[in-house]
Amino acid sequence: MWKALHDTYATTSAARQFEIEVELGNLYQGNKDITTYYNEAKQLWTEQDLLSAALLSGSASGEVRAEKAKARTLQFLARLKPEYEAVRSTLLNREGLQLEQVLGALIREETRLRTQAGIDARPGNGDPSVFAVVKGSANNQQVCPSDDSGQSDGTAFAAYRPPSTTRREVECFHCHAKGHTKKYCRSRNFCVYCKKIGHIVPDCPVAPPRPSPNNRNMPTRGTQQGVASRPSGN
Repeated sequence: MWKALHDTYATTSAARQFEIEVELGNLYQGNKDITTYYNEAKQLWTEQDLLSAALLSGSASGEVRAEKAKARTLQFLARLKPEYEAVRSTLLNREGLQLEQVLGALIREETRLRTQAGIDARPGNGDPSVFAVVKGSANNQQVCPSDDSGQSDGTAFAAYRPPSTTRREVECFHCHAKGHTKKYCRSRNFCVYCKKIGHIVPDCPVAPPRPSPNNRNMPTRGTQQGVASRPSGN
């Protein structure tokens, strides 16, 4: 009877050990944080030790236990996300790698990455050098000053928009609208002819009228008459 019970539970133990090996082989950090990832691995390791007769009885030598702990630490590091590549390389160069030290270093790196992500998401961290050229009528164009001094190169650009994650938090101090800053406000037009704000060159009251595209390259009437009345060389 006792032999039958021993054989039955020994078979069940071997099957569970196989399942644990499969679960450990499929265990990756993925989208989990460091603590959750470690707790899942720790639970499987503990159950694996309980099913190991040598470890449970204490007959395993210290070297065997140390090698097993090292193998688990390396496996834990190998399944991390790519974001932890730098700290992983540093840890692998240490002597006497301990799982507790590895866990502490990874949690500190996780905190640093989370803090940096929060800083990058703050308003004003977008790239203001990215513009889209405006295509359309002159009344819809806006000449954006190149700096706060009001100087411009005369090129028409669309108002800069920050990234979508921060666009709602940006406010224009000129028109008090959301989604852009005063420097790129559409209502703050700048005339490069009279150097005044409030209109652009086509609407400037002191700028000379611009010739139409059809007559731009044609000679003036006076020039035509001068050519016609010029005496011939004969």
